[in-house]
Amino acid sequence: AHECLSGALRALGRALVAQLAPLKARLERRKGHAGRLDALAAVEAATALCVASDGYSESRAGVLKLCLKVAFNDRTAPADDSKLKAGRDRADALLRRISLLTTLDARIRETCDCSTLYWNRELLEPVIAAVIAPHGGAKRLPALVLATADAAATLRAAQHVDDAEVLVKGWENFVCAALDDQVVKPTCRRAEDELRLRTHELEQARNVGATKPEERAKAEAEKAHVGKQAEGPPPPPPLSDVLDLDPLRVLSRRVHIKRRVQRYLEKVFYDLTVVALHDWATYAEMKSLASMCYDIELRDNRLPAGSLDVGLDVLRIMQNIDVFVARFSYNLNQQNFVERKPDRGSKNVRSIGIRSIAVSLKQHGLGVLNTTVNYTYQFLAQKFDVFNQFLYDDYVRSHLSRERRWFKKHREECKARYPFERAQDFAKKIRKLGVGDDGRSFLDHFRALLTEVGNALGYVRMVRSAGAEFCADA
Repeated sequence: AHECLSGALRALGRALVAQLAPLKARLERRKGHAGRLDALAAVEAATALCVASDGYSESRAGVLKLCLKVAFNDRTAPADDSKLKAGRDRADALLRRISLLTTLDARIRETCDCSTLYWNRELLEPVIAAVIAPHGGAKRLPALVLATADAAATLRAAQHVDDAEVLVKGWENFVCAALDDQVVKPTCRRAEDELRLRTHELEQARNVGATKPEERAKAEAEKAHVGKQAEGPPPPPPLSDVLDLDPLRVLSRRVHIKRRVQRYLEKVFYDLTVVALHDWATYAEMKSLASMCYDIELRDNRLPAGSLDVGLDVLRIMQNIDVFVARFSYNLNQQNFVERKPDRGSKNVRSIGIRSIAVSLKQHGLGVLNTTVNYTYQFLAQKFDVFNQFLYDDYVRSHLSRERRWFKKHREECKARYPFERAQDFAKKIRKLGVGDDGRSFLDHFRALLTEVGNALGYVRMVRSAGAEFCADA
């Protein structure tokens, strides 16, 4: 723009020199004419001003105007001389253009001065809202924010305060607060709402995908019919218009809208995940959607692994497999474990199902499957060693051998059913061998051992089923 302005002034200067050339030639010919020397000196001064430099200051333009007044006076250019009169009119027109271009910067600054926003600060928030409301209007927001800086020069010139920077700082805080209320906070809330809606739509799509084809077609037809009937206001502009903006410069501060939205989502997702740990998967999916839809990379919330909703974690069960099989009972039909007796003071009975283990696998990965199964089989090997020691005990073996011989002899009389009376009598004989500190006999301990072995095998079965469900949902 500066180069174009210099070129225009250079062209106008050459045109003005061309208009002065006939007058200069006439004055040189009329040597005895009154006022000739003054007019000739004025023409030469005007010519020197035009060719000396491409720039024109206000004082230089004023001197050039004075030279033209002296050169084109009533004696040198009488009114009856139409040729000189036309030259004078053209010279005046060129001078007006030079004067206009000379003061162009000052006039633009004066015309575009937006310091009035300070004196009408109550209009700033409505103006910001009106600027970003239409589609593509967010592109004008940086220019509006830069316009608020025009009031800084006026405030720094204030004489009624000891430190004028206090006024500048107050105006800066006011503009930042207006941006927070009209741009940053609405954008944060809208980003959160859109992420929740998108996550809900994905969950509905998964549920619809699991239904029958005819039911899915019916649901889509009803949705299309409702969409045709619904008529509402036009949709708001996309969030990307605001999120893609460069940091806004507010005097000495910068407002980075995208970074502010990022921090807001990180705080909200962390707080809500802490309050409701069972929703951690939902917020993890919203975090992925924020990256895909808005190019907002959210940091890891560093929350500990595990969730209250899914019960015990698979790694915690593996590390305490002996305690787990002793305190939980396995339901073969429903494929879950239920705690026999909760901890002292606990108000809930914990249960673990296939879904709970699948969620834990989603958190830790499938690599934990082999480790869990191997660790459980090592535990089973220890239990089977105890199992063999019990069966090979001489006292227990002798009683079992005698009962086996009796059953083979009376098999037909009992119809291949071992009598309850003999089983009760066998339990009493085993009890005579001794009881533990807890009052349980060897047979009771053996029965608990078999229960723990069954629980361990059931846990391996549930881990396998949970791995298959995790792969199906992936």
